[in-house]
Amino acid sequence: MFRRRLSFLAIIAAALGPVSAQQKWSVLQTLQACRQHSLWLKTESYATDVTKAGLVVARTRPNPEVNLQPLQLTDRRFHVENTTYFSTANQQLWFQFTKNLQVAGQRRNKIGLAEENLRLREAVYNGLAAEQYRLTAMKWLDAWAVRERIGVLRYETDDIGQVLVFLRNRGVSSESSEMIRASLLEAETKAARACKKVH
Repeated sequence: MFRRRLSFLAIIAAALGPVSAQQKWSVLQTLQACRQHSLWLKTESYATDVTKAGLVVARTRPNPEVNLQPLQLTDRRFHVENTTYFSTANQQLWFQFTKNLQVAGQRRNKIGLAEENLRLREAVYNGLAAEQYRLTAMKWLDAWAVRERIGVLRYETDDIGQVLVFLRNRGVSSESSEMIRASLLEAETKAARACKKVH
C-alpha cells in the first residue's frame, strides 16, 4: 500500500511539471489531474475497452465459411487410362459452403455473459477510481493542513514579536513575568520552526 501511494504521488508530481510552493490547487483541479494521469485508471479503462470488444464479438453471428478440398490420386495403378499425373481426370475438387450452427440460446448466453463481464469491469473501475480519488483528496487535505499550520505559525511568531516590542516600549523590565513568558514563547516557536525545517 505504501509503494502504491508513493508511486501515485510520483505520478502526480511528474504530471504537474515544475511545481513551486506558491502554486495553489483546488481539490477539483487535483482530482482532475488524478483522473488524467493515473496509470491504474488508464490500465483499468483499457481493460474495460477490451471487455466492450468482447461484447461486440459475442453479438456477432457466425459467418459462413468457404472450404476448398482437393483430392489427387497419387498411385498410378488407380489413374484413368491414357492420362498423366496432373490430368484433371485424376483430381477432384470440393467447394463447400458451411455455417456453424449455434445451439438454441447459445448466442443469448454469450451476450449475457459478456454484458455481465462488462458490468463487473465497470464496477472494478469505479471502485478503483473512488479509491484513487479518496487517496488524492486525503493528500490534498494533508498539504492544505500543513499550509494552514505554517500560516498560523507565522502569525503566532509575528504576534509574539509584537508583544515583545510592546512590552519593551512600555519600559517593562526583562525580569518581569510578562517579558519572561513572551521570551519563552518566542524561543519555543523558533525551536518549533527549526524542527519543522529539519523534518
